[in-house]
Amino acid sequence: MKILLATDGSECSELAVEEVARKKWPPGSSVRVVSVIELNAVVAAVPEACTPAQEFCDEAWGADLIVVGSHGRGFTGRLLHGSTSHEIATRANCEVRVVTRRD
Repeated sequence: MKILLATDGSECSELAVEEVARKKWPPGSSVRVVSVIELNAVVAAVPEACTPAQEFCDEAWGADLIVVGSHGRGFTGRLLHGSTSHEIATRANCEVRVVTRRD
């Protein structure tokens, strides 16, 4: 199984990291991690940071599963702030697991 783990360093994405680390995956599974950063603070200082590594741009890798954290803002929060996890789940060509806090 090919697992793509998306993280932005937030508490919510740390939960996704923990989920992937704790799960027993089938033998031969591989995990690729994509780290996302806010560009407004980085672009001026390190412009090359805006260029993703080629291996992550190669769609032929074909992830079977994408794991991402969610802030769990609910309907109103999604209206005001948008929802990255919702966009991923809507557009992905594979299974998406959204990990949220359990309050």
